[in-house]
Amino acid sequence: MEIKLSIFSKLLIWFFLNLGLIAVLLVIFFQVRFHFSPDSPLTGPSFQKTHSMRKLLRRELSSSQRSMWNEILEKYGHAFDLELFLYSIRGEKITGIQGNVPEEVLNKIRAKCRCADPSWGSCRKLPPDRRIHNNLGRFDLSGPAGRPGRPPLMYYKTETPDRYWMAFMLPVFSEETGTVLPVILLAATDSLFGAGLFPDPLPWIVTALVVITVSLLWWFPMVRHLTRPLSAMNRVTEEVSRGNFDVQLDTGRSDEIGRLGRSIETMASRLADFVEGRRRFLSDVAHELCSPLARLRMGLGIMENRIEASQRDIFREVSDEVDSISKLVNELLSFSRAELSPEDIKLSSVNLKKTIQPILEREKGTTNVTMAGIDDDMCVNAQPELLSRAVANLVRNAVRYAGESDPIQISAEQSDGCIRINFDDSGPGVPDELLPRIFDPFFRIEKDRGRDTGGAGLGLAIVKTCIESCRGTVSAENLRPAGFRVTIELERSP
Repeated sequence: MEIKLSIFSKLLIWFFLNLGLIAVLLVIFFQVRFHFSPDSPLTGPSFQKTHSMRKLLRRELSSSQRSMWNEILEKYGHAFDLELFLYSIRGEKITGIQGNVPEEVLNKIRAKCRCADPSWGSCRKLPPDRRIHNNLGRFDLSGPAGRPGRPPLMYYKTETPDRYWMAFMLPVFSEETGTVLPVILLAATDSLFGAGLFPDPLPWIVTALVVITVSLLWWFPMVRHLTRPLSAMNRVTEEVSRGNFDVQLDTGRSDEIGRLGRSIETMASRLADFVEGRRRFLSDVAHELCSPLARLRMGLGIMENRIEASQRDIFREVSDEVDSISKLVNELLSFSRAELSPEDIKLSSVNLKKTIQPILEREKGTTNVTMAGIDDDMCVNAQPELLSRAVANLVRNAVRYAGESDPIQISAEQSDGCIRINFDDSGPGVPDELLPRIFDPFFRIEKDRGRDTGGAGLGLAIVKTCIESCRGTVSAENLRPAGFRVTIELERSP
C-alpha cells in the first residue's frame, strides 16, 4: 500500500533523518576513537582528573616499599572504579590485581613503547640530592610545550572481554635502588566513561544536542512558511474539484507560491464562468427546442390518422426519433435545473420510503426490485423533486443495464448523523478505470451513440448534480464477484 505524505511531513522526516545520521556518526565516533592516537584531537583532551590521579599515584608509589604497591593500586582502583596494573615496557607484569590482561593489549603496549621516548628504555639512577624524598617536584608529568599533562600512551577496546583500556607512562622512583623505573600504568574498566578518566563524551553530546535544538528551532518556521500556503491551496483545489468555484486564496506572498495561489484563483474564476456558460447554453438550447418539438409532435399526431397503411412503418420510425429527441431535451432541462447552487435550494425533511416506493412501481416494470432496511420513519434533508429525480435515474439505469440479472436491491443504513442509500444490482458493472468518469456529463461507456445502447450520458450526471445540490455526496463501486453499487449519502433529518 502506497503511503501518502504531505510536504510538511516529508521535510520533517528528512530533518529527523539528518538527526539520526548525526547520532549514528556520534556512535561510530565513540566506537572507533580508541583506535586513534591519544594525541589525536578525535580522542578528546586529557583531563585534569587523570593527570591528578597519576601524579598522586606516582608520589605514593615512589615513597612506598615495592611490597606495598599492590595494596596502593587496589586502593586507587577502588576509589576510581578501575582495575590498575603496573607493567614494564617489555610487557612484563610488575604488580596489580589478580587477572589476565589480553595479549593484544600487551602487544599494543610494546608497540607504543618502541615509538615512545628512548629515555624510557632504561632505568635512570639519580644522585642523592635529587632523590624523591628530597625533591619530589622535579618528577612531574607535564607534557611538552606547557601542555597540562603528558597524554596517555594509548586507548584501546577489546571485544572478549568487552573492556576499555588506557595506558600511561609512569616514572616511579625506587628508593631501594635509587633509580626511576620506566613502568606502564594500565587502567581497565567495563564502563565507557571510566570514572571520568577516559575522554569524556559529554561535551560532544551537549554540543550535538545544542546543534539539534538550534536546527529544529531554525527549521520549523521555514517549514511552516512553506507548507501552510500549500495546505490552503490543497483545500481550495479540493473545493474547486467538488464544483465550488467561489474560493479565495490570499497568501500575501510574491514568490512562486504566491504566484501559484493567484493562478489558482484565476483558474477557479474562469472555470466558474465556463460552467455557468455551459449551464445557460444547455438550458437555452433545451427551451428553444421545446416549442418546435411540440409542434412536430402535434403534426405527427394529425398525420397519423391520414397516412396509408403502407407508410405506417416509416411513420413509426419518425415518431421514435422525435421521442428520442424529446427525451434528450428533457434530460438537458433536468440537468440544467439540477445545476443550481446549493445556496439557492431550500431543503426539507423527506421520507425515504414514501419517496422511493412510487418510483419503483413506475420504473421497475417486470424487474425484481426490492427495498431493505428502509424504515417507515427514516427521513433525510433534501429537496423532494431533486431527490426523486436522482432516485428515478438510478432505478432506470439499474433496470436498463442489469434488469436481466435479478435482483436489484435498494437499502439504507444510518451512520454518524447521515443516511447512506445503496442501489445494488447484479449486472456486469463498470470497468475500474472508467469509474471516476461515470458521473461526467455526456460520458458513456459505449463508444457508439446508438439508440439501443442507452441515452445521452446525462443520467448519472443528473444524479450527481441533484444530490450535491441537496448538500450530499454520491459514489460508485464495483461489487465482487459481480455487480455494481451506487451510494447516496445525505444528512439525516431529525
